[in-house]
Amino acid sequence: MNKLLFAFAIGALAFAPSYSLVAAPTPDASSVSSQPKLPPDVRNKTDLLSDAEADQIAADLKNRIVEEYGPKYNFENFTVEFNNEQDKGEVVGIDVDVNTDMILTQDPAHSAYGTGIRQDLAELTDPAEKAELQKEIDRFLNEAGEHYNAPSNSWFLYHIEVPEQGSVDGAASSSRQPEYTLFGREDITADETILTPLKR
Repeated sequence: MNKLLFAFAIGALAFAPSYSLVAAPTPDASSVSSQPKLPPDVRNKTDLLSDAEADQIAADLKNRIVEEYGPKYNFENFTVEFNNEQDKGEVVGIDVDVNTDMILTQDPAHSAYGTGIRQDLAELTDPAEKAELQKEIDRFLNEAGEHYNAPSNSWFLYHIEVPEQGSVDGAASSSRQPEYTLFGREDITADETILTPLKR
């Protein structure tokens, strides 16, 4: 019988302010107003992406997560960071780290697994097998119950590839849909990463 793997990656983001010893010139007011300001939950640490593009891609990824898990979870405190820019020739690779608090809103007993395993229990006739399966049901409900209606800090790791020509910050780039290819990312070690193509 398949066992449910119920685990969440737990992490914390730490951000340190950076300081410059060289005074930067004060930007012209008209140029500042033409450039959209990133919301505090989106951090663009790349040279290629405009802030407008980073904001749009962040919205795409948040919507993707909510659509995939939304029927069973609520989400709070999203943060999206674009980092680790990599020159790949005709494209530039960028890692995207999404962090959020996932809140399980579906009673584990009413989940597909919970319903199915209770049906299996009802069909058993051997007392020893029924007792063993009941232990598994109790274990599942206890473990899953710890996450029910409770926030669980979770990470979703992605990688995008963007055409090398990129774009320029400003009103022109804020009005168009960013072009990128999306991958799921699994960091095995510091030097090994598995990328899985994802449909947008």
